[in-house]
Amino acid sequence: APNEATVNLNAYKLMDGMRAGGYTFALYEADSNWQPVGEPIDTKVSSSGGIASFDVLSYGPEDTGDHRYVIAEVVENPDPTIEYDTDLERVTVTVSDDGAGNMSAVAGYHVDGGTFRNNTKPGSLKLTKNIVNPTMVSAEQEFTFRITFFDRQGNPAVLRQAGEEVTSLRGMIADE
Repeated sequence: APNEATVNLNAYKLMDGMRAGGYTFALYEADSNWQPVGEPIDTKVSSSGGIASFDVLSYGPEDTGDHRYVIAEVVENPDPTIEYDTDLERVTVTVSDDGAGNMSAVAGYHVDGGTFRNNTKPGSLKLTKNIVNPTMVSAEQEFTFRITFFDRQGNPAVLRQAGEEVTSLRGMIADE
């Protein structure tokens, strides 16, 4: 529309360095200290490509100048195995009018461009063997094991072992 400028703001989600969908983000107006003001202007869920695209913001001639916004990840039921990025992502939208009725709005993201980086917390696993009614042979015997981890969808999870990606772990348990 004439005498109007628009801008589209986005949030980006990375989970363990990979783009991730299904995460919720809220867009707020921000005060001079970059704190959210009032209720969210909009709330969106990230697509499988890791992008949450908020509704278009429109500005008229009376809106020239800088407008501050913050984007926050909404975590209603935190997963204890995930370390969440709790930063408020800052965005400044600069609205200008060239005096001839031509409006423009330019978004400037601060620091990391509206990207939220969550990571899986490191875990540990300890295996022990218990032999019921041991014989002399079984007491000294080594036992081979294989462990396969699965993600929430039931697919084999990719793990890192000594910097290499693996889908299962193999090892031996022997008497200490």
